[in-house]
Amino acid sequence: MRNLLVSLVIFLSPGTAAAEFRAVNHPQGSILEVMSGPGPSYSVIERLRNGSSVEVLASQDGWIKVVYGVGDTGWVQESFTLDQNSFLRDHVANYQIDALARLGRFCWQPYLDAAFEEAAGQDACLGTFYCGDGGCDPVMIEVLVRADKVDDFVALSDELEHTEIHECEHNYLVGHSEVGGKSFCVASVPGFEIENTLRLRGHRDIVLGARRTGGDAGAPPRMVLISPAQFERYRGPGIAELRSDLIDALEAAIGGRCTTDAFRTCAVMPSGGRLAINLLTPGTPITGRTDHWERSYWEVHVHWDGSPDHYLLYFDLPVTAIRRWPTSGPKPSTGFTSVDFDEQFENLRTFVMERVAYSVEAEPEQEEFPVEADWQ
Repeated sequence: MRNLLVSLVIFLSPGTAAAEFRAVNHPQGSILEVMSGPGPSYSVIERLRNGSSVEVLASQDGWIKVVYGVGDTGWVQESFTLDQNSFLRDHVANYQIDALARLGRFCWQPYLDAAFEEAAGQDACLGTFYCGDGGCDPVMIEVLVRADKVDDFVALSDELEHTEIHECEHNYLVGHSEVGGKSFCVASVPGFEIENTLRLRGHRDIVLGARRTGGDAGAPPRMVLISPAQFERYRGPGIAELRSDLIDALEAAIGGRCTTDAFRTCAVMPSGGRLAINLLTPGTPITGRTDHWERSYWEVHVHWDGSPDHYLLYFDLPVTAIRRWPTSGPKPSTGFTSVDFDEQFENLRTFVMERVAYSVEAEPEQEEFPVEADWQ
C-alpha cells in the first residue's frame, strides 16, 4: 500500500523558489488529456478538468511537462492552459465557484505572489486558507454582513451547507476593521468549507467579507489521503458510510466489542458531517499501557484544502487522550488527567487509521470524475 498517512499539511514558506503554475483551460471542452510524451501520438495517461492546477517543469514544441495530482507527471498542450493571473481575472469576474474551488492551490501556496497582484485575485484569495490559533482545521467561517442586510444574510444561509450560525463576539476580518457591519460565525458541514466561503463572497451586496478560521485545540490532526471521488462520497452525511470500518478497527485495537457496558465505553456516532468517537477502555497492548483506564474523544471527517492533491480523511482529537491509573477499580466516570499529546496513544490512532486506510484504498472508484456540488 502506498503511504497514505499524512502527518501534517505543510505550508511552503514565502522564501521557497518560485514555481510556474498554470490552470487547465480547454476552450473546446471541460477535459484536457495528459499524454505520456510531448505530442498527440503518445498515449493518454490522465484527463484533467478545466480549472485544475498544474506545475510546469519543461516545455517542448508547444507542449509542457507538468506535475498534476499527487506528484504525477505528464505532457499537455500549453495552448490549453492559462497563466494564473489570466485565469483569476477571467473567472473571478464571472465568479464561477466550481472553477475557483479547483484553483485553490493558487491561493494556498504563499509564494505564488502573482495571485495577489490582481485586485480580483487578492479579493478571492485573502484569508481563504487562514490558520487560526487552534490549528489549520477550518471548521468556522467568519462573515462580516452589512448592517442593513442581516435579514438577507439569514435567507442566504439556506444556500449553505452548515451546522450552526451565530453572531461572533469579535470581528477579526483583515481589511474590514474600519467598515461597519455585523460579524457572524458559520460552522460548515465538513467538506463544504470552500464552497461555503466562495458562495458567501459571491453576494457582495450582502457580505463585506468572509474567511475560514482554525479549529479546536488538541493534538495535531492526522490524515489519510483519499481520492476526489471518495471525498465527494464521504463528505457531509456520507461520512456515516465509514462507521462500520471504524468500529471494526477499534474492535481490533481494543480486543473486544465496540459497545458500552460496565467494562468499557465505545461509541461511533454521526454528528454534523463527522463521526464522533467516544472511547473509554483499559489501555491496550498497542499503547503499551494495560494497567490503567484511557479515555479519548475523536472526530473523523473529510477535508479539502483546495489543492488537487489534498483530499483528506481527518482523524482529529479536539480533546486528546485522557488517562487514569490504575485499573483495579470499576469503570471510572471522573478523575481523569488530561494529556494534550501522548506518543503511546498516537500508536493507537495510527493503528486505527491504517486499518481504515486499507479499507478505503480497496474501494472501487465510483466515477472517473466526481460530480461537483450543485449550488444552483
